[in-house]
Formats: sequence, structure tokens, C-alpha cells
Amino acid sequence: MRWRLAVLLTLWLGTLASPFWAPFVHGTRPYIVPAPYDDPGPAPRHQAHLAQPALFLEPPYVAIEGCNGLPQVISFRLINNSTAAGTFVLDYRIVEGNGTLTGPEQLSVEDGQSVGFEVTLTPHLCALPGEQIAGRIQATGNGWTTSAELSQTVCVTPRWELAREHPVAGYDWLVETGIDPNDGQEYMYVAGYDTQGIYRYDPRRDTWTSLSGTLPAILGQAGDGATYQGRIYARSDGQATAKRLYIYDIATDAWSAREVPWNVIDRRWYEAIEIGGHIYFLGGKLGSGISRAVDRFDPATGDWASAAPMMHPRAMAMAWAYEDKIYVAGGQDEAGPLSSTEVYDPASDSWTNDPAIFAPLPFALCGAGDAILDGQLWITGGYETSESDRTLYWDAADNTWHAGPRLARATYRTESTVVAGRLRTVGGIEGGNYLDDNQGLVVCPDRSECQGWLEGQVYDAELPGSAATCSAADLSLSPGADAVVDPVTGRYGPLTLLPGVYLLEASAPGYSLEAADVTVEAGITITRDIGLWRPRVEAGPLLCSVVLDPGTSLTLPLYITNTGHLALEYQLLEVEPTAAGAPGDGLPWLRPSHTEGEIAPFQATTVGLTFECDPARDGQVVTGTLLLAHGDPCAAPIDILVELECRQRHCYGYLPLLLAGP
Repeated sequence: MRWRLAVLLTLWLGTLASPFWAPFVHGTRPYIVPAPYDDPGPAPRHQAHLAQPALFLEPPYVAIEGCNGLPQVISFRLINNSTAAGTFVLDYRIVEGNGTLTGPEQLSVEDGQSVGFEVTLTPHLCALPGEQIAGRIQATGNGWTTSAELSQTVCVTPRWELAREHPVAGYDWLVETGIDPNDGQEYMYVAGYDTQGIYRYDPRRDTWTSLSGTLPAILGQAGDGATYQGRIYARSDGQATAKRLYIYDIATDAWSAREVPWNVIDRRWYEAIEIGGHIYFLGGKLGSGISRAVDRFDPATGDWASAAPMMHPRAMAMAWAYEDKIYVAGGQDEAGPLSSTEVYDPASDSWTNDPAIFAPLPFALCGAGDAILDGQLWITGGYETSESDRTLYWDAADNTWHAGPRLARATYRTESTVVAGRLRTVGGIEGGNYLDDNQGLVVCPDRSECQGWLEGQVYDAELPGSAATCSAADLSLSPGADAVVDPVTGRYGPLTLLPGVYLLEASAPGYSLEAADVTVEAGITITRDIGLWRPRVEAGPLLCSVVLDPGTSLTLPLYITNTGHLALEYQLLEVEPTAAGAPGDGLPWLRPSHTEGEIAPFQATTVGLTFECDPARDGQVVTGTLLLAHGDPCAAPIDILVELECRQRHCYGYLPLLLAGP
């Protein structure tokens, strides 16, 4: 009988591993290690020490940061080890925050195989800074279910991000943007350094491609290039035996070379600018010196000409073609980095260094990246006294250089361009190390249409109801400016604000400073009232009248009470009767135990008032006022009337007659 029970128990336990129990019990099949994204081949199946469910999403969890309103593409892989091929249904859900999560509806995966796919997470345009957008992906099929989670922290401020690295670490790259006529897409092209290859970056897929075009010679330290009508132009760097102009044709993926006239001198670290259908080569290093020369090439005719030289010799400068003129900033001369600027007008073939036209740099800089983004002249990295991670941009509206967000990594002898609307800087040197960095400036979408409203009242919290404060209240917002508070009602707003978290700080003379966080959401009016605390004064008795014999004294208590939530400061001032309420020389017959102090909330203090009857005042009545000044903004100073009558109250001269009787 016992052996039959054992067999039945064994058979029953074995059913726990069947697909019928799959929704309740984790599978015990070996975990399949996912293959790289671009290799969906079979994965190992015999790793029992890594037991995982038969259906598995890799990675199981992803946490990222990103802009409001900008889609983020995340790669996942579905691994099938369920002993059978299947078509698996995918479900996408946002479980926290406001956004969308999309991807393929289903995937067909062979047994023992894995398939990669991409999921797009897009936070709402009006998502709040710091908000968490969380989503879940679920795959179901062959009796199995598995899931993965992802979350994004929303940010709205510009920042630099490291994208897919350049295949070769280097510096002094030629970095240009061009449209490939074969597919109509815009790409970033990178060539030069000590290679003869050319590389193309696709910003949509964050991928690099090594193209087949080969440079006839190494560009070396040429330092820059220019793009015109689907071709990229660069010059030899002065270190080669032959002077050449190199031209890359984007459509055919081919380089060609032209001889340069004998009177056009090669220079390294020059700047190349296309403007008005001509390519200008500016300055550069020539032997041990720095050049001011400007050479102009006409792609239509192949002719070379000399333009007016720059006003200052420069190499490793930054230059832009802006509004039919060439703007040049910084660079270096024989003494080191420069901060000066100048502007060239091709129409008059003349230069100006008028700071009212183009402001000097805020600091000396050379070897930085340069590009134009949204009409602003940008500088990235460079060399100050060491490699820099600073960025700057010049705005013509105010002729001022503004600080941009710092790079993800400092870099020198780098180059920048704008591709697919995003500013990028590639390669460079940091601490003697050659960089393969591909840094991109992420500027989040404008949220100006995402408006919310904030209103409320600043009130006296010591009083019942919602009465305004007795003194005018101030209200400040951070970020933001001060808000106007109605002095009669205490109300403010409605204020039109971008969605986000704001710090409100309210105060009024004599009241506490109170702060509160408030979250403003798009399309919603938020009401936030702030109560301010103050001291509340009470005092008594308000009349102290004493009759004393000459030469005697008496002490009476004066009680001062604070019934408010804020400490109360007070001061007693003695006022003579002839002064009509103004401070006088004091009351010589009255001596308070103390004249000032502070009373904690809901506490009281006692001031001893000692009346002294000088014999010289016999038969006199003197009066005065103690003025109680205090910190309660809702109460006036309190008058305490004091009176002393000095007279002999004992009739000793008549005592014998009373005792004698009739």
C-alpha cells in the first residue's frame, strides 16, 4: 500500500512542470542566453544552473531618462525555449504616468531561437519634470506568459548625451552634414585624422557605416571641411608632399583630388566655410607661424583667389556662415588661445572686429567645435587652460555669448555639426587620450502650449475663517517671479504657468515665513492657500492705581500673554503725563522689573511694577503711562495707565481722644 501512495504522489508532483500549471508555477527549462541584437541565431539551451521561464524577455527591466514628448526606442529580445515554435502576442501598457508605449503586435519565434524587436516609449508633451513614466510589455503564447518593465524619468532641460561611439578614436576630424540623394536622408559624414576611410552616422538608428570611398591621401591635421551641393571639400594639411583639394561626392561615395596652384599655401588647422557658392579657407598654422591668409575656391569654375586676410592670425579658430557673412571667434596665435572675434563681408571683401557687431568670447578658447543651431552660433569644448566641457552660444538679438549645458565629456580638437536637427560633436582629445565620443545636444520640445493655472489666498492662520493678513503679504515662486497678493482679500492669481513643481514662499511683516510645494498640471487650475502664523498679545491689568504712605513701596504684577503660534517680542516704554503719549524722561516713582523680552508661543510672563512713594511727594497724586510695544502685527501698542497717591493714611493724633470716650 505504501509503495502505491509513493507512486501516486510522484506522478502528482510531476504534473507541476506541465504547461497546465504554467500560469501558476515558474517553468524549469534552462534559460536561453540572448544573442546579440544583430545575430538572432540559436542560443545555448543546456545551462541548468541558470533556470528561467521557458519564455523570456531580455532585458527584464530598463530604466532611462528622456525628454517630454520625445520618443525613446528601446531594444528587447523575446527568447523561446518552450519546446515548440510559436507566434507570440505582445501587449503594451502604460502603468504609471502619461505617455504611450508601442511595438510589434506579434512575433514568430522558432524553438530555441530569439528574436529582437524595438519598443517606443513616448512621454506626453506636457509630462512634468522628474515624472516617472512606467510601462509593461507582456508576451503570451504556447501556454506561457512573460513580461518586462521599463521606466523613464522625464527631464525638460537641455543636456548632452553620449550616442553610439565613432568606430575610430581620433581628433581633428572633418565632420559635415549632407543629404544622400539615394534615399533623401540626412547623415553626418566623418573623415580625416590618420585614416583614409569615411564614416556615415545615421541619427535615426544611432548607427555608423564605414563607406567604400577612400581618401587618396591622409588628411591628417587639416581640421575642417565644407559642404556644397552634395560634395564635401577639404584641403591637404601642409605636411604632404603634394598640395591637393579633396572632394567627396555623397551620391557616388567617391573621393577625387585636384591639384592646388603653387601660390595657394597649404596650412593645417584651418577653418573651411561655404558662403555664396564659394569655399573659404581661413587662417591655420604654417610652419612655426600662424596665418591670416584667406583662400577662396569656386567649385563652379575650379578657380582660386585670395580674399582679404583676417585682422588677426588664427589657427584652430571657430567660424560660421551667418546672414551672408563669415563670423570668426577665438583660435590661437603664437602666444596661445584667443578671445577676439571678427566678421568678414564677402560683398566688400573686408573684415571688422567691432565688438558692437560681434562680441568677443568671455574667455580665450581654441580647438572647439562650431555649428549653427536655430540661428545661434554654438561652440563646444575646446582648450582654455586645459580641455573644456563648456559650451557657448551667441545670439544676434543681444550680441551676447550665453553658457550652454556642459558636455558629457571634455574635449579638445573636436568638430561639430547639426544633423537631423540635433547638434553633435565628434572625437577630440582629453588628457592625452583620443576620443571616439559622439555627443549630442538634446533639447526637449517646447512646452509653452502646456499651461496650467495657480490661484489661492495668503491668510492669517491665527483667526477663524480666511481673513487676510494684517500686513501686506508677499508671495514668490521658484522657478518664477513674485506674485501680486491683494492686500485686502489676500488672494493671488490665477497665474499662468508651465506644468511642473513650484516652491511657493509666503511672508508678511510680523508673520512667519511659510513654504509649500505645488504641482501645476496642464489644463487644470490648482488652488493653494497658505496660512501665516503670528504672535497674539494680551496684557493686564490696564490700570494700576496705588495709595502709599510716604517712604513705602509696593510691587504689582503686569501680565503679558502670547496666545499665538509665533514668539512675541515686547518692550515697555515709560511716558510722562505731560508728554501726551510720547516718550519722556521716564517715571521716577515707578520701577519695572524688566522692560523688554520675548515670550514663546502660548506662554506668559510677569513684569513687576514697583511703586515708590518718596516722602517729598507726600500729599501728591502722580500719573503716567506705560506703553507696551510688541510684535503682534494685528494689535496696536497697548497703554497701561499707572497712578500713585502719596499720603499719610494713619490718624495717630486723634487716637487718645477716641480712647477717652464721652
